[in-house]
Amino acid sequence: MPHYLLQVTYSREAWERMKTSPGAGICYHMIRPVVERHGGTYHNGWLAFGEYDSVVIMEMPDNRAAAAVSIDLTLQGAAKNIKTTPLVPTEVAREALMSI
Repeated sequence: MPHYLLQVTYSREAWERMKTSPGAGICYHMIRPVVERHGGTYHNGWLAFGEYDSVVIMEMPDNRAAAAVSIDLTLQGAAKNIKTTPLVPTEVAREALMSI
């Protein structure tokens, strides 16, 4: 399955939910269930400084499922900004380079 880098800027409501709900977690409890609901695997997540609050590596069946994660998080009100980047394995990138 393809891997993706998911970068999320949380909404104010999401921060408040995480602060008041002990089980809400910073990104594990909020993002992981959404990734899994769309057929993916949540590999790891980190809190980040800067434009995005969380960075997550996820494995998804396809681009449609990866897009569904972004849309789902937005519709839940959890995210105000999301960036999803497909990750290309180095061996595939090398093959692409050698084909030029």
